[in-house]
Amino acid sequence: MNGSKPDSSLLSLPATNSTRSIGFNTLIVAFAGHLIAWTGYVAMHISDESFYLPQPWMISLSGFLLTVVATFCAVIIGRALPRSFRPWFMIISLIVLIGSGVSEIVGLVFYSMNTPPSGVVDIVANSLAVLPFIGELAYPFVLSGVIMWAVRVPNIEHQTTPRTRIGSGRGDPAFATTAFVIYASTLATGLAVTMFLIVTFFAPVAPISDEGWDTEFLWLTAAGIVGAIGLTGVLRRLSTTPVSTTVSTTLATLSLFALVFAHQLSSLSVAQAVYSDSVGIGGTLVWVFAAFMFPLTAVLFLLMVLIIKIRSRNK
Repeated sequence: MNGSKPDSSLLSLPATNSTRSIGFNTLIVAFAGHLIAWTGYVAMHISDESFYLPQPWMISLSGFLLTVVATFCAVIIGRALPRSFRPWFMIISLIVLIGSGVSEIVGLVFYSMNTPPSGVVDIVANSLAVLPFIGELAYPFVLSGVIMWAVRVPNIEHQTTPRTRIGSGRGDPAFATTAFVIYASTLATGLAVTMFLIVTFFAPVAPISDEGWDTEFLWLTAAGIVGAIGLTGVLRRLSTTPVSTTVSTTLATLSLFALVFAHQLSSLSVAQAVYSDSVGIGGTLVWVFAAFMFPLTAVLFLLMVLIIKIRSRNK
């Protein structure tokens, strides 16, 4: 009303549904923290499942603490949701993430007792054992959907009620361009590393071998995390560019699946680094699927973004 510009560094949500907003930097840090913590938990989980360890309590406790960090970061991200949806997202996060950590402790208790659980205890233990699979294969869709809501897809042309401007680059075109280039380069770096390593892994001249690939899997883990962060930044910087409904829907779909596959690639790759054929949390075939689908969806997303940027400059 007073003519002053709103702070575009905030992810402002509709006033009817929410009274709070979070800064984009906070969102990015929380997202990165969640990815790193969950990846660390997967490493602990696979170590505990696949090897005989002299101090299993340390591994199980570390895994539990990492799920606490992952949950804390997810709750911060969830603050970007409308008030009516926040509790549901937080409940899902607590059940899936903290439950995964608790499953490590429960499994260790029964292992130490050297007696199989029975009755209701057996049902609870088996239910908890499923949660790491849900956290790896299903929860990324939920979290990516929340990220998509917070960052938003580009505005739709000719809509009656324009969306909140959340990516205008603090009113400075030079700042917006620089930020876009940085995030796009970050995404491109993650894609380049992923595609190079995947081609190397499946090249006919280099037969698949477990030996010497631990480091490469860790690089793929980092590439997934870096790619997810870069993609989120690119999407946010694109959020005020008017596009058609079809383009907006296509871009949203590509970005959603690219985020999901980046999330899965990072954690499944570290699982492969710890123990090849890590069937305990998804398996090699799921890793192969994520390793191919992340570059595919992310490249299509990046091409669409570049076309949108070029067309918007020519208008």
